[in-house]
Amino acid sequence: MTRSLPQIIGSTESALGALLDHELAPFPALGRDEWIYLNMSLAGAPLPAIATTLQQSVESVERIRITLRDNGILDAAGALTSAGNDQLTAARESVGAATAQLTADIDASDIETTARTLELVQQRARTQTTAG
Repeated sequence: MTRSLPQIIGSTESALGALLDHELAPFPALGRDEWIYLNMSLAGAPLPAIATTLQQSVESVERIRITLRDNGILDAAGALTSAGNDQLTAARESVGAATAQLTADIDASDIETTARTLELVQQRARTQTTAG
């Protein structure tokens, strides 16, 4: 039985989310939302962009930042603490190693095609969501 693209995307999202949860488990202060927040904010993304990615309000994203601060990951200015840097570095290594295994034997051109397709589907879904 052939599955539709939405079914494949949905089941892939679930599997990748479970893998991320597994890899972040040794880092109690870093759940999915915190992981996304840190990676996006440290790359310079503004709160509204992070909120869009997380499908949450800007206020909810601000609460994530406050929680990270309260857990010693960020300082009062929103910069990584030494402990936060250590945890994020270790988590990135763990997640990177796990995800590298997923695509190790897949041709680079197939990965590029898949990435372009998924980015287009994501963009169209967001456009439909905001237009409706």
